Amino acid sequence: LLCVLCLLAACEQAKMNPDGSHQLNEQTKSELSNPLAQSTNASELSLATIAIRSGEVVHNFSAEVAVTDEEREKGLQNRQSLPGNFGMWFIFPGEVSTSFWMKDTFIPLDLIFVGSNYRVVDLIENAVPQSQDLLSSDVPYQYVLEVNVGKVHELGIAAGDVVEYRVGPAE
Repeated sequence: LLCVLCLLAACEQAKMNPDGSHQLNEQTKSELSNPLAQSTNASELSLATIAIRSGEVVHNFSAEVAVTDEEREKGLQNRQSLPGNFGMWFIFPGEVSTSFWMKDTFIPLDLIFVGSNYRVVDLIENAVPQSQDLLSSDVPYQYVLEVNVGKVHELGIAAGDVVEYRVGPAE
């Protein structure tokens, strides 16, 4: 009986059923549905798909959505990495000219500023990690997509490209 109890305890610790099948707890399920949460200890932000049409090509990004003042202020601070086609989508209540900075952000990023008409209005490439320089758009915007450095250049994203925002991660 003692051996059976030890085996059951070991299976619980390893998150496996006694028959060898895997059992996911809620935290593990959450991490699988939100890859940003795995290595970043991300908050409970929702995920969205941001699709950017550059010419005839559509580029999809899965992004955490920052809609409150606190979420926008925190952004991607204190993150050590960002998966390939992932980012953060900032939503403002209307068009703004607010500046961004990279304080406590360890990942080099590209910033894509999007107007209320869902068109790219400005871009900042290669934002320097931990810099306190103010980064701002020359044109008012309502949304910003932060992505890994080099994505804007690699994908040919430019002012005027059309952006689509959908709830849920990119497939």
